[in-house]
Amino acid sequence: MTDFTIRNITLAIWLVCSNHWQLIVTSLSLPFIAMFLFAFAISGTYENVLVIPLADLALLFFQAFIALITHRVTLIPETVPKFGLRNFGSRELFFFAYFIGIFGSISILQFLLSRAGAALLTLPIAIWLLSRFSLCLPGIAIGDFVSIKGSWKLTRPHQGIMLMVVLIFPLVIALCTTPFIILVPASIFLLEPVATVITVMAISIAYAHIRPVGKNEVSNS
Repeated sequence: MTDFTIRNITLAIWLVCSNHWQLIVTSLSLPFIAMFLFAFAISGTYENVLVIPLADLALLFFQAFIALITHRVTLIPETVPKFGLRNFGSRELFFFAYFIGIFGSISILQFLLSRAGAALLTLPIAIWLLSRFSLCLPGIAIGDFVSIKGSWKLTRPHQGIMLMVVLIFPLVIALCTTPFIILVPASIFLLEPVATVITVMAISIAYAHIRPVGKNEVSNS
């Protein structure tokens, strides 16, 4: 990808999907099915205030699993087993810790801002922080460790495009899928992880442009 633009990122996503669609389907089938069944099972319990945080944490775990496999399929497809993960080691633990830590921290910050009467700031701040922290995840997923500080450095010259990556793809997908969700509410359990996959692919491709796989020129310290 010569130019770092939304158009070229979109084209790169299309190439990944067309070249590796079988691997995408097989490697993500188990977490998709597990997430769908879990979400469907708890869909009638969301009125219970005790269930909500536990259910959200479990769904975040499923999203992390999907994101981990998607990063690898996008960046290093030749290493991905047919059904996603062959083992679960320290690299996977690091990924899950960072994924849940980043999204959990952003959620807590959003809650605190809304409680402080600054609800209008919650979404812009969340999107901006995600755009700056997100390069940790593809790096860790492929074994090229990138810390929070390293991601902050890497994204500094590319803040505008990274904001568009984490904003435009989810927004476009939401606009396209909303009619289906209105007609068939249960479809959200399938369409939400699909949106995650496409957004994660976009972040992976951004990572490959900013920090080519195998290059470690940016310090994490």
